[in-house]
Amino acid sequence: MALQTHKVVFFVNIRSNRKNNGTWVSLVFSLVQNSRDIFLFERIKAFLGCGNIFKDKSAVKFRVDKFSSIEEKVLPFFKDYLLQTNKSRDFVDFCKIYDLIKNKANLTQEGLQKIINIKISINTGRKY
Repeated sequence: MALQTHKVVFFVNIRSNRKNNGTWVSLVFSLVQNSRDIFLFERIKAFLGCGNIFKDKSAVKFRVDKFSSIEEKVLPFFKDYLLQTNKSRDFVDFCKIYDLIKNKANLTQEGLQKIINIKISINTGRKY
């Protein structure tokens, strides 16, 4: 299955942690473009010094999912170079969830519920 092209995604992954019957929350930043743009993604990866590149026949995807890389590379970049689109709202919500995880709120039921409520409005869930 081909990836969608021309997409910037701030994503929150929430899933069960089988080791301790808890919940695992992670942040993901992803870019998706036409596969001919792989050189651009290689440059982005080199510039940020993190992330992975995945390619199929029609699209290339750059993905950062390591918390320290999100914290040290992705968040500062987008805080310095503010988005001028509706995607800026997704970034603000992404940062709210980052703060909750950083403060370990994701380890409580109340904090997890806050994360879930914010996650609902990110990307395709947002009503403009």
